[in-house]
Amino acid sequence: SERSFLDPYDGLLKFSKVLSREEYIKIGKFPIESWLTPKPKIEDYPLLDPFKYQEFVNSGAVRALSKNLENFVMEKVLPDIPLMIGVDHSLTGGVLSALSKKYGAENILIVMFDAHFDAIPAQISLNLVKYMQEHQKEIHVLSPGLLDSMDVNNITLKDSYSCASFLDYLIQDGIILPENLIIYGCQDYPSEEYISIEDSRVKQFVDCYRSFEEKGVKIIPGTKD
Repeated sequence: SERSFLDPYDGLLKFSKVLSREEYIKIGKFPIESWLTPKPKIEDYPLLDPFKYQEFVNSGAVRALSKNLENFVMEKVLPDIPLMIGVDHSLTGGVLSALSKKYGAENILIVMFDAHFDAIPAQISLNLVKYMQEHQKEIHVLSPGLLDSMDVNNITLKDSYSCASFLDYLIQDGIILPENLIIYGCQDYPSEEYISIEDSRVKQFVDCYRSFEEKGVKIIPGTKD
């Protein structure tokens, strides 16, 4: 039917009143492998495994894809204004890298609306989840859905570039300036409860957040409501 799409991107373009305006030029999809898309090809179903995704991220492949997207934006979009439609922030860094190269990091202000601060290294996040699983009856759990989706005893994460950590890499590489980064709506911002916890796993998480604020990142926590 006309409302059945193999890719949500196609449905959005068809029915969006905003994107149908003439000022929006459709340049097509950024090519990625089928098994990484919302609706993979049938022959790729064997790849739909948490450990395959884990291996993919740990190998540094997300960063390589972001680099490819940077080139895509440089060649096909700029100097026009890029608008990327995606599922998460895995490739946002590629767009920001292209803009930084074109205009300079000092001329880019990033305002990001996100329930999570995508600059926390994987090991720090994993250790925090382990602590929350051990103490979930005693504390307010940050991102409850995360506890149900992660088997922390059978997962191995490297501190690699991903949708959950890419901002850290962009800051380290000078692609964006911390003082030009504003994060609005963080639900995992350390509360007074977490700041008071002495467990090293929690303290490492709190210290990581604070280190970015000390560098100049502005973080506006989300409300509990």
